Amino acid sequence: MSPPSALARLWAVALLLMLILALLPRAAAAHEYRPAVLTITAVEGEGATAGSYQVNFAPPFDAGRREILAVRPVFPEGCEYAAPTLTCADGLRGTLGVEGLAGQPVDVVVRIEHGPDRVESAVLRASAPQMTVRGDGGGVVWEYLSLGVVHILGGIDHLLFVFGLLLLVGFGRQLLWTVTGFTLAHSVTLALSAMDLVRPQQGPVEAVIALSIVLVAVEVAGERDDRAPSLSHRWPVLVSSSFGLLHGFGFSGALREIGFPAGQLAVPLLSFNLGVELGQLAVLGALWLMWRGLRERERFDTLAPRLRVGAAYAVGALATFWTVDRVVALWQ
Repeated sequence: MSPPSALARLWAVALLLMLILALLPRAAAAHEYRPAVLTITAVEGEGATAGSYQVNFAPPFDAGRREILAVRPVFPEGCEYAAPTLTCADGLRGTLGVEGLAGQPVDVVVRIEHGPDRVESAVLRASAPQMTVRGDGGGVVWEYLSLGVVHILGGIDHLLFVFGLLLLVGFGRQLLWTVTGFTLAHSVTLALSAMDLVRPQQGPVEAVIALSIVLVAVEVAGERDDRAPSLSHRWPVLVSSSFGLLHGFGFSGALREIGFPAGQLAVPLLSFNLGVELGQLAVLGALWLMWRGLRERERFDTLAPRLRVGAAYAVGALATFWTVDRVVALWQ
């Protein structure tokens, strides 16, 4: 029997670390920021005042310092707020923002329900603390699909893992199967977590997601022509599927905070997942166009292996920093 590859050994360590972290008491994962959630729901039915909305605002919480962060929603002009009721005579539309996000590493998840199947949603942060409320809301499918696209494009760790898979197998049919395995795997855990059937602690999950990027980068950087192909090169879909299960739990964190329209689960869940995949495919498409352009340059075939290894080292170094930072944060 041949000795285990470096990836196999590191993979075993990763799985052991994941098990240990998952079993840690919740207090050990203390230093985390819980996002704020702003839900605005139109009040309907007999006796309801036109332009009346029910507001539920859960401010962000710094679990490390055990304190609520001082942020507050700012509603559009023409609206009057007397907690928990928001009254907008001409309807809820215009600029909705959040004060106090400057310098804070937190998000504010906003969901506005204008009525059945008319939902608006967004994620506000320090770099983009405002949104424009259209006033009518789009369909559930469009809102959750667009939210999935925005989420994956802002999830640099998930995108770097996909980039690592690209470095591992290159463009071609094998990439299709590898990314498909990743997609199917994270779809399963995303659904399980959204339905509250499985709900691991987010801190340990994020730490192991970073570690998964390190492992793929190590495998790419350690590839040699004089060595037998490792398991990850022979069965990359196994690697992508295994770690895809973890990434699904990462995706589910945002979706749980946003929540679902009353009585609906399947449609927004599928729409969000489709949005994630569309964003992922858009990034791969952009990388493919870049690769096609580079192929036209002289000496590309000579420089390509060096660029590939250099990219793997860069990705691995960044992911190593994330891993250490996220593990240390669990104990602060």
